[in-house]
Amino acid sequence: MKRIILFTVTFMCLFFISACSEDSNSSSNADEKEVKEFLSQYKSYQYTIENPKNPPTADKIGEK
Repeated sequence: MKRIILFTVTFMCLFFISACSEDSNSSSNADEKEVKEFLSQYKSYQYTIENPKNPPTADKIGEK
């Protein structure tokens, strides 16, 4: 029984170490930059007030 538990714990540790390795993180850096750029553009569009005399309501901002 102890061997099964030890094998399971060892396998899980190796799995987590390989999942969090440097190689997997470096490939997602380009995607992260694209996501940040998209969110920046989206938020600037969402919160741009076209007519300062008549600001949009929270519902209109949510619909954008």
